[in-house]
Amino acid sequence: MIDNSFFADSGTYGITLTGATTVSTGVPTVPAVPEPSTYALLIAGGLLVGAAAKRRHAVSVAS
Repeated sequence: MIDNSFFADSGTYGITLTGATTVSTGVPTVPAVPEPSTYALLIAGGLLVGAAAKRRHAVSVAS
């Protein structure tokens, strides 16, 4: 069960930051480098599309 009483309270809420020039969220910045499984999935998909295109071409030539 979820308690929604926090959202039921009306009022004005705020936050004041003094003396801070930067605020850190604690989440480090990570460069976007795909996982090896991403490359494998990309290659497998390309092979499947290529095989389907080759098969489709072979069927249309035979007809």
